[in-house]
Amino acid sequence: MKLNRVVVTGYGLTSPIGNTPEEFWNSLQTGKIGIGEITKFDHSEFAVHNAAEVQDFPFDKYFVKKDTNRFDNYS
Repeated sequence: MKLNRVVVTGYGLTSPIGNTPEEFWNSLQTGKIGIGEITKFDHSEFAVHNAAEVQDFPFDKYFVKKDTNRFDNYS
């Protein structure tokens, strides 16, 4: 098996319990729950009323506006 060299230039994440590695790790350690009542749309017609919504992620900081329309706020 040939081993290839790789370079890790950074890491990051976005999740219902944190949008940075530090927030995520702190949330894991404190037992934060990322599932709650849906706030992004009217869910009254659906049987499911809870989801793991990503909160307060600055999409415009990392992506151009036209691309953000294709992204989901759930993970």
